[in-house]
Formats: sequence, structure tokens, C-alpha cells
Amino acid sequence: RRRRRDAVRRHRRRGRAAAGALMWSSTLGDSAASPALSCKDVVERRACATSRHYHMASGAVHYCDVCADGGGWRRVFALDTQTCPYAQFTPAFDDAGTRACMTTNAAAACTAIAVPVDTPYTEVLGGALVVTHGTPDGFATAHVGEALPFVDGVVFTRGDAAGGHLWTYAVAYSRNYTLGAPEAYCPCDARSNGVAAAKVAERAFIGGNYYCDAAPTHVAADGTEQVGTPWPSGCFAEASQWQLFDNQCTDDYSSPDFAPCCDATATPRRPWFTRTVARTTDDLRIKVCTDEATSNERISLVAAEVYVRDGGPPSSRAPCSCSTTTHCPCNGMCMT
Repeated sequence: RRRRRDAVRRHRRRGRAAAGALMWSSTLGDSAASPALSCKDVVERRACATSRHYHMASGAVHYCDVCADGGGWRRVFALDTQTCPYAQFTPAFDDAGTRACMTTNAAAACTAIAVPVDTPYTEVLGGALVVTHGTPDGFATAHVGEALPFVDGVVFTRGDAAGGHLWTYAVAYSRNYTLGAPEAYCPCDARSNGVAAAKVAERAFIGGNYYCDAAPTHVAADGTEQVGTPWPSGCFAEASQWQLFDNQCTDDYSSPDFAPCCDATATPRRPWFTRTVARTTDDLRIKVCTDEATSNERISLVAAEVYVRDGGPPSSRAPCSCSTTTHCPCNGMCMT
């Protein structure tokens, strides 16, 4: 029995070296002395790899997600809501301590956060959570070109050139808003009567690559209905209840999560999306867009992350002996 156990251990140490593959390691990426080649390399060679930071042979330290769609994703952006060190953004917060990055651009525009990428990639994984102020109205804008605010919401793109659209997060009217025009609701909302869907079709570059969500309305001090939350002096109220694209959707009008929760995709997994692109090193963009001044509508980021991967999922996964769920990093939902 001991000889058999020793033989298994020797085999594991060799990994697949006999076939020309790299050997498994329980310390790969832990330090500069044992660096990984990439986040895919971590999945393929690191026994019981978990999603965290790893040292790379390039000298960099990258955060790797080892679970989503087979793992091997390198994180290239995570929103910093503490300082919001991005041009034309500033920190904001609510009474519960939830923080967001609020645009300071008062005009109708798309305010972009640049995401540099210094290695080739063929896939993008991203996600966002937002809070709103005023009356964002989804796809009701007259603009249809990619270079203009064609939606009230958040847009992920590959560079700024035409054809770079990756995903749109449209912020529309809630179904309990009584003053809305049909095109201002989410496409799946019955009140849109097909008009919002036609607006999406006008923007052919979107295709099915979008989510649509809406905050409940509240009555402002002047008696008008407003979608989302007020933002007095850089503070927002109850935003932790009204985060959009968090998959908290219901038809209960009394719930703070009341929203149509439309998704164009057959198998939505809000707030995340994935897109496959031609191999590139193009920088990525996260654009917060409104087609009216921020005195009337504002959309702010509570969370946003972007990951890239080159050439699809890892070809294999290093072995892991799992005695409990905590030892099996991909035994459940890794990304929430």
C-alpha cells in the first residue's frame, strides 16, 4: 500500500511531463521564485487553484479568476469606489456606506474609463452594478451611432472605433412610472408596445448583447415622479436597495427591487457578460452615458470589473483532492 501511495506521489510530481506538458505545482504563482506564465497556466498547473493574485513570469502580479467558463481569466480592471481616480468621476456614498463613482460631467455625453490591456486577448468577461438619479430613459435617445450616447446606461467597448461594442447595460423607466413614453421602457416591458425593441434594432451593432433594468420611482419634493434616487450634495439615498443589474427582480410593486429585469440573452447571468473578439491588444472602455444633462438623469457605477482571456478556456485543470467544499474552488458560483 505504501509503495502504491509513493508511486502515485511520484506520478503527480511528474504531472504530464512524459507527454511534454508542464508539471503540476502546489506553489505556482505564490512568489516571484515560482511564477506562472499566465492565468490559464495557473488553472492548468496549480493544484487546487483559487481565484486570487498570482506572480507571473513577466514580473507582474495578476488577479486570476479560475472558475468562470473554465477559468484562466486575467482581471484588467476593478472599480475603485473609495477614490474614483478616473477623469470626470468623483466618489459618492449613501447612509449605509455603499459607495459609487459618480460622473462630474454635467452635459449629455458618454464619460469613459480607459482600461489598458498589455497582452493579447480573444475573450472579454465584464460586469457592472449601477445606481440612478432622475429619469434615465433607456434606448429613447435619438442618437443611433456608437460614438454618441445611444442609450442611457453603461457601455463596454473595445477601443473607440466603430464595431467595438461589447455589451450595453440600459437603464430605463420602471413599470410603476406613469409618465413614460413607450420607447423609454425596457424592450420586454409590456408598456413599450414593441417600440423599445425597435429602438434596439435601429442600433444594429448592439444585437442581442445587452441587459435592461430599471429602478422604482419615487415622488420628488415638487410632486413629480422620478426614477432612481436623489443625489443631494454627493450623497445618494437607499442605493444599496436599488442597485441595478444585480438580478434582484420582482413583479411586486411594493418591493425596492421592482423592475422588468429584461435580458436579450437566452441564458442571462447578470451582471456578467462574455464576448469573443478577434485577437487584439486594444484597450477597453467603460462608458457611462446619458443623452440629457446630469441635472435630469445620472447613472453612477457601484461596481465594475473586466477580465480578458486568450484562446479560450484552459485545456486541462490541475488535480485537486477535495474533502470539503472549501477545498474545491469551483464547486459552486465563484463570481458573485
